[in-house]
Amino acid sequence: METHLLLISIFLTWTVGVHSFGLNEALNYLQKYHYFPDNDLSSGRLRSQNSLNDAIRRFQRVNGLNVTGLATPDVLELMQMPRCGLPDNTGTQSFNRARRYTKSDVAWHKTDLTWRMVNYTPDLSRGTVENIMEQALQTWADVSQLTFRQVRSGQADIEISFAHGDHRDGNPFDGSGGVLAHAYFPTPDRSYSIAGDAHFDEAEAYTDRTTRGTNLFQVAVHEFGHSLGLGHSNSPDAIMAAIYRGYVPNARLHNDDIAGIQALYGANSGRPEVEGTEGPKVTSDCIANFVAAAQTASRGSYLFNATHAFKMTLSGLAGSPVPIGSLFRRLPNDLDAAFYYERTGKTYFFKGSNYWRFSDFQLDRGYPRNIQSGFGREVPSDLDAAFVWSGNGMTYFVKGNQYYRFNFRTAAVDPDYPRPLSVWNGIGTKVDAAFQFHNKATYFFTGGEYRRFDDNQFTVDNTYPRPSTVWLKCEEMQVRMSPDPTAANNEMMSTTSDSSDATTDAISVLALLFSIALSLSQL
Repeated sequence: METHLLLISIFLTWTVGVHSFGLNEALNYLQKYHYFPDNDLSSGRLRSQNSLNDAIRRFQRVNGLNVTGLATPDVLELMQMPRCGLPDNTGTQSFNRARRYTKSDVAWHKTDLTWRMVNYTPDLSRGTVENIMEQALQTWADVSQLTFRQVRSGQADIEISFAHGDHRDGNPFDGSGGVLAHAYFPTPDRSYSIAGDAHFDEAEAYTDRTTRGTNLFQVAVHEFGHSLGLGHSNSPDAIMAAIYRGYVPNARLHNDDIAGIQALYGANSGRPEVEGTEGPKVTSDCIANFVAAAQTASRGSYLFNATHAFKMTLSGLAGSPVPIGSLFRRLPNDLDAAFYYERTGKTYFFKGSNYWRFSDFQLDRGYPRNIQSGFGREVPSDLDAAFVWSGNGMTYFVKGNQYYRFNFRTAAVDPDYPRPLSVWNGIGTKVDAAFQFHNKATYFFTGGEYRRFDDNQFTVDNTYPRPSTVWLKCEEMQVRMSPDPTAANNEMMSTTSDSSDATTDAISVLALLFSIALSLSQL
């Protein structure tokens, strides 16, 4: 009964949090940044609940969030963060494509560009502002065939200005904390003198090399990306991500940023060309393509996709997904594998040829290290999975269709390994992630499915595989943003007959919550 009351409390608290931001604000945000289809924008109204859910899904994909189509607290929190003023569906990339960087339909017809300061911000000295702008442009020049030259008079290709509110370009600024800046794509039609220009909102407090205020260098690099023809990236770590997430010391271009600019202007002489990267694939309303899984010394269990950590309990997902680097400091994205070794209380993470060792959430001194120096030459790089099996307490590494048994006592892989993965009856020939959960059962994840291994029978339980979305309680999270009771004509009409009754929705959701909690306890 206490568990049920706790679940009710969590649900009610979450629901109040969702609506505190304001329905109208969320809808205005989605419309302003072009998350609704053109036919919805031209009609001036939302045609269905599905239209809203689809818009939220697009927002979540672009910003690297768990894709549910629901206005979860992390969605609403992100909508309130400072950002660039350009819409998020600019460029040739479709929201549903995997490639992260985007480029506009046009680029400069030349690679030697000029720039000029129209005015300055009083927040920093003129010399500092010019140095920052020069460095920001050079950031793009370093990885492409572009060059930039400052001019003091006349018209330049990229003109830079600071302005308050309405500054006569049709896109007024909104004051401190909202839109930080905007820039205009290049165009072959030279009658548009605004092409390539970058405007910064003077209402912001611009700073240099400090966590205070808004870092001018990061904002400038982003806006100049637009001036050169790049749209927004849906990689949260990219400079061209729409949302400003705070000061990053020694900020540099992400591979997606580099791939984008090189797609437009080619690679700099003597530097290798960078391939564009792909984001997590979406197989359903929830992203459940887990790539690693592990516990921590404090007994927290986590599943990882390419960018986020999901804390798990026997009742399923606990709270919202968290960016990997914000929870495990200095740990990279796109992990290969992870495991927790109970005897030492250490959690190990693997990527490429390196591994990181954590004491709970603190990275141990001297890490990362090379895998072979720490685990022996027999353990390969680019692992697919790692786990400690409850059947014997031994550690196992998986790569391709083979596995290796590592013995911590001898600090080496046992003789006669690797062996074929088919030895583990029923888990298949490929594993993306594996771990031992609180209930001492071993779980194997592949694609969008998972399997529970019966250690006594040494085979997968006969009721598996099951969809991995079960761990994220996707069904429970189907809570809609209800129509604003004061809105005229109730424009947010649902495509289902019972969705307009908020009370019925709440009761249904609670029923789902209880049933899913019970089912998850049997994971």
